[in-house]
Amino acid sequence: MRGFTILEALIAIVLFIVSAVSIFAAVGTGMNTVRDIKENALASAALQAQIETVRSNSNLPAVGTYNFNNTPLSNLVNGIGTVSVNQYDVNLDANLLIVVIRVTWDSRLQSTKHNTKRLGALIANKGLGTIVP
Repeated sequence: MRGFTILEALIAIVLFIVSAVSIFAAVGTGMNTVRDIKENALASAALQAQIETVRSNSNLPAVGTYNFNNTPLSNLVNGIGTVSVNQYDVNLDANLLIVVIRVTWDSRLQSTKHNTKRLGALIANKGLGTIVP
């Protein structure tokens, strides 16, 4: 009977270790990617919830910058939400505003990585149909 030499056994062990390390690295990268996707989804949900709040209000918001907090935003690390409201065009008869909602947060993986998502919308008194023919 012929057995394995020490050299063959060492080569097999090295190949096994290299493949195991590669698999663990791939799993770790995949988990980090999933976490980033989850954070982006939470930020998008916070943006969408806030724009719906602004749109559903019967009165137009006042011009200025305001902070907000909602459930998706509270699930982000150091999540900060701001709403900026500005006059879009003062020459139009209707009160047309541009609303920009911004969410910033810190990554759970890297505390030095700051993320930002923005969403903008035009809002008019009685809807955009009063402005666009």
